[in-house]
Amino acid sequence: MNTSTLSANLRRLRSAKGLSQVALAKRAGVSLHTYRNIEVHGRPPEQTSTLGRLAAALGSNTAELMMYVRPLRAVRFRDGG
Repeated sequence: MNTSTLSANLRRLRSAKGLSQVALAKRAGVSLHTYRNIEVHGRPPEQTSTLGRLAAALGSNTAELMMYVRPLRAVRFRDGG
């Protein structure tokens, strides 16, 4: 996941709503540490549900939050056989 784009999307949407990082984290029900790991440090969230909570708190959806975010590399799965 290209988290720099995710970080930029979060920052853009948060700023458009006039919210601080603290206010958005509280509104989304995530810790400030978790939120800053995503927006400031560019780390992907540990749980995908975090993205849904952040999107809802921003009055948005995960599609807008993930706009232009691409995987860093392809993942291949082996079959069990």
